[in-house]
Amino acid sequence: MAKKRRKLRFSHRMGVLKDGGVREKVTKKKRKPRFSHRMGVLKVGGVKEKVTKTRRKLCFSHRKGEMKDGGIWKRVTKTRRKLCFSHRKAEMKDGRIWKRVTKTRRKLCFSHRKAEMKDDRIWKSVTKRGKTSDLVKNIEKGEKQMREILRLMKERETKLKKAIAKAELEEGSFPEGHLRISVSNNRIRYYKMLQNGDTKGEYIVKEKCREAKALAQKDYNRRFLKTAKAELGRLERDILYFSGENTDLLFQNLSENRRKLITPYILTDEQYALEWLVKDFKPNPYMAEKRIYDTNRGEMVRSKSEAILADMLYDIGIPYHYEKPLRLKSGRVVYPDFTLLEVNARKEIYFEHFGLLEDEEYLGNALAKLDEYRGCGIYPGKNLIFTYETRNSPLDIKGIKKMLMELLGVSFKSIQ
Repeated sequence: MAKKRRKLRFSHRMGVLKDGGVREKVTKKKRKPRFSHRMGVLKVGGVKEKVTKTRRKLCFSHRKGEMKDGGIWKRVTKTRRKLCFSHRKAEMKDGRIWKRVTKTRRKLCFSHRKAEMKDDRIWKSVTKRGKTSDLVKNIEKGEKQMREILRLMKERETKLKKAIAKAELEEGSFPEGHLRISVSNNRIRYYKMLQNGDTKGEYIVKEKCREAKALAQKDYNRRFLKTAKAELGRLERDILYFSGENTDLLFQNLSENRRKLITPYILTDEQYALEWLVKDFKPNPYMAEKRIYDTNRGEMVRSKSEAILADMLYDIGIPYHYEKPLRLKSGRVVYPDFTLLEVNARKEIYFEHFGLLEDEEYLGNALAKLDEYRGCGIYPGKNLIFTYETRNSPLDIKGIKKMLMELLGVSFKSIQ
């Protein structure tokens, strides 16, 4: 029997067992690898290989097409079976071909089981670069939310001041006393209370219902003024606290020579606009020789209408860039006519002027551009302004100026 066992040999090349010169086709099940948890080895065609602890905890069954994780067999997708990583060999298996993985690939690989990134054996949800990017995005998002909260608080402050002024104006026009309302048998009766100790009051007949309305309004006026003034006081304190006006004044009150030596921790709107203006960018290289019209700011533009609009922005005091590159979601780079800065919200507004709408080809291109903008989240009412002109409808300078001042009315002409 032992002699027969010794003659039994397996041919990996041909996939058969040789038994005394007779070759037998090995079944598919017998040729597949088997794992021994007791010995911690992987048996493939009679050859035993030592498997690491990681391999034992997470191994792949070619026979079942599954991944074993902590003793639980889980069905693995087709993609997982075609591309898996061997920590023991530091290789990537693609199909049935083992390929050596680079050092960077070994240090940073993805675990489908944990949905995490492995970086130097430390499991992290994202890389260090991703964490920093998320942190910056969260800070910027928090700043935008705080500015929006401040804007709403200031709107509420303005509304309260107007309402208080109106209530104070009516305060001296009410009759004496206050109103008491009694309901009995589904019947409502109004009484005019003149004295503090009076518990019944003087009955108000139906013909004098206006007096009842005036007394009710008087009671509401008194309570409203008390509550509104208290709310207004809290709002004013909160706006002063959250707007950071005290810290901004700390830098602004320094001498000019000292301010030149200091980098403030919190930028004022004017400082932010100045930094935005001096940022360098690569201008539109297309037909640069057609920039023949000069502006008040000393730059060259492509048309008279663009020169008029640029001078208008400069005179109003709205920070802008001419033909600043903008990368869309598709990866294509476009050059809006003007990129404006909404300083209060600290966001960019794109300004396009369409001046040849009689030309069908130009009109088609303009509409296609607006459609592409909308697909990237850029549309009027949010972050896009566009103007137009034709031969019969010339450029409405006064109307455009009024629109820009209402939308972006903060003036920073001193820094242009």
